[in-house]
Amino acid sequence: MSRVVDVRQAVLARNDGWAAGLRRELDGRGVTAVNLLSRPGSGKTALLELLLTRAAGRGVPAAALTADLATE
Repeated sequence: MSRVVDVRQAVLARNDGWAAGLRRELDGRGVTAVNLLSRPGSGKTALLELLLTRAAGRGVPAAALTADLATE
């Protein structure tokens, strides 16, 4: 007898819990986080450059974290 176990649900539930904790931590520190996710060439980098330039011009501290596996 075989049994099929869908581990995706458990993994995603754990990830959702970590994400909720991170959102609470950032919110408690007054940090706004934005996730830009889209296909290559859609304008994510241009948007990020514009937002960072405007933030710097207004004296708002800003940073970018990248996790692009396709480019350096």
